[in-house]
Amino acid sequence: KYKLITTVPTKKSGSRFFFWKDCIGKNRRKLSPRGNRPPKAIFLLTSYYCCSNLGMSGRKEYMGQKKFISIDFGQAFLKAAYMEYSDSAFKLLGYDLKKNTSAEINKAEAVNFINTFLKAHAISTKETYLTISEPGSVIIRQVTLPALSAAEMPEAIKWQLKSEIPFDLASAVIDWKLVKEYTDPDGAKKNEVTCVLAKQEVVAKYLSIASECRLNTVKISTGHFNYANLLNYLERKPGIAAVLDIGSKESALSLY
Repeated sequence: KYKLITTVPTKKSGSRFFFWKDCIGKNRRKLSPRGNRPPKAIFLLTSYYCCSNLGMSGRKEYMGQKKFISIDFGQAFLKAAYMEYSDSAFKLLGYDLKKNTSAEINKAEAVNFINTFLKAHAISTKETYLTISEPGSVIIRQVTLPALSAAEMPEAIKWQLKSEIPFDLASAVIDWKLVKEYTDPDGAKKNEVTCVLAKQEVVAKYLSIASECRLNTVKISTGHFNYANLLNYLERKPGIAAVLDIGSKESALSLY
């Protein structure tokens, strides 16, 4: 399975190449143990659209035939997709998108858009996956921690990142993925972890939008983690993959 190693966002179009080159350079030893050749990678040019969280749950969760809704709260557009999974493949049954009228998602407009989409496609299923993207409110970081139990990890992440995150971590929503376990030269066991931190009120806002549309939110994710799952559906899987996400307000290069 693919795991998110690192992601580098940037809003400065003139310096994007140098940010991305630096991202690959810093992770050269992770990507190529010998450190003497660039990694083989697949670069996917994508705009999030309705594919953003098609693969977010993994195949075991889609045994048999299943229909579900995917909603992507993007920085410039609100996107909705109605999907069906059967015979080990996804089928797009319907989609729509709406340009945001302000910098922040307008709740009333979002509820109206989603309800109109549900009605237009006669959707009865309630199972919904949300993708959110709010710079400054949803943040991804890579950290190295001592080997800890799953129960100890959230507090350790908060302690490690307390000086880097621009909002109160006491009430933050935190999730994480283990990238690698290793033993350092001193014999101490370490964990490399990719984590996502979000303001609790931001997560609550999107949950309330789905709830007002009478939808059951199964999972909330970000595009960077969703891409890791989408890559697992490639017929030919490289050892290392790079996803270039060119957004309306910022772009990011992520390594998996």
